[in-house]
Amino acid sequence: DDRRSVAGMTDAIAADGVAIPLTPMELDLVAAFATRAGQVIGRDELLDLAPPRGDEPFDRSIDSRITRLRRRLEKDAAKPELIKTIRGVGYLYPRR
Repeated sequence: DDRRSVAGMTDAIAADGVAIPLTPMELDLVAAFATRAGQVIGRDELLDLAPPRGDEPFDRSIDSRITRLRRRLEKDAAKPELIKTIRGVGYLYPRR
């Protein structure tokens, strides 16, 4: 049973009962996906919901952030199940 939950939106989430520490930017993305589970979110909307911190002013930074988040959360980041890419549209966190 694969369980992921936001743990009080502090600095970690729990995956199968194990805490996974996340950066503030990663937590912003998790919160954005959690509030829109089952909906495709485009890059522009993700930039609004999880604004870049520091010097990440362009939309492709979202792709890099998603890649890093997948490495932390997915069992196999090359075959994501939690954060799916919808080519040409955005990203989807399926409802569970």
